[in-house]
Amino acid sequence: MAEFNFNVVDSNFSLTLVSATETVCSTVFVYRVVANQNSEVTIELNPATVEYCKYTSDGVDTAFVSTTTLLFNGSLLFSFSIQNSGIPGFFKSSQVKVTETSSGIEHILGATRLDDSSECISMIANDDKHYTHDQGLPALVWTVQHGLDKYPTISAVDTTGRVTIGQVDYIDLNNLTITFNASFSGKAYAN
Repeated sequence: MAEFNFNVVDSNFSLTLVSATETVCSTVFVYRVVANQNSEVTIELNPATVEYCKYTSDGVDTAFVSTTTLLFNGSLLFSFSIQNSGIPGFFKSSQVKVTETSSGIEHILGATRLDDSSECISMIANDDKHYTHDQGLPALVWTVQHGLDKYPTISAVDTTGRVTIGQVDYIDLNNLTITFNASFSGKAYAN
């Protein structure tokens, strides 16, 4: 009588596209990752074509540049955007690779922006108001006088270019503050 032993890995690991929301200027892709309890997962995106990368776990958004490794239970969402190339017929794309490090299983999906045209470039050139704030001295609270006469979207980066999340409080249509967990210097982009 022969005896057989099998190593069975019960992997609940999956990657699915939840949505792709397209506007004239960008497409935002949202993916869901499901993995086993206490799994370590690595998310890798093509850094040349994606922006505004973040993952949401336990209701908290965390920005990342193009690669992140995290430990989590159950499932999480992550998203990124691909901007309009401004060239009709030239479509930007990205490769999405998610690896469960304990099992070595990986899933790879593609993301392609399908509606590129020069329309977005002309919209930005004519209508977009933006401001760049340089924070030379490290500070916990940045005071930004942008003068845009609107409540702009804010992105902050440290001196290495890493996106940093802070609490944005609008004082009025031309002024705001950003409060961080630690003092640092860098730039804030208001759009």
